[in-house]
Amino acid sequence: LPDGDPPTALAHGAPRGAALAYLETMALHVAGGRRPAPVLSNVGTGTVGALRETPLPAEVQHLGESLQAFGPTVPAVVTGGKDDAVVYLFLSPGMSAARTAELALELRQALRDAPIGPLESVVIRLADDRIVIREVDSGRDAVLVAGGGPVERPGLARLELERAVARLGAG
Repeated sequence: LPDGDPPTALAHGAPRGAALAYLETMALHVAGGRRPAPVLSNVGTGTVGALRETPLPAEVQHLGESLQAFGPTVPAVVTGGKDDAVVYLFLSPGMSAARTAELALELRQALRDAPIGPLESVVIRLADDRIVIREVDSGRDAVLVAGGGPVERPGLARLELERAVARLGAG
């Protein structure tokens, strides 16, 4: 945003199957077409609790190699927090796994009792960069986080994430 403008955020929710690209376009229209500068390195506020990176299982490494829509990603697994959650991350090189996991857990907690219903996935868009936060039904408190860079094929990204969630939930 231009200097002097107050920080602005725009959030919108959508039911499963909604035309997300259309909603995104409409949200940008409501925001006056202004696109914020990417700030994906400035995430997390330290309120989740102790998080730690754990050794990377081979299946997570292989899964990371299969996510093509997000460009090159670095897989990581972070555990801990108040609920002893596990967060599977597939992020652009240089992004902090622990800080991004913290953001994902904070956002999920904030939305857990939201009137729009239970969290299935959240897409954070900053300029051309996207982070997708998705619940994993694995019998354990688990979240998948992918992205950090531009996504040129959102349909492919969604399909890849559905497959990743299914594989992580089966493991």
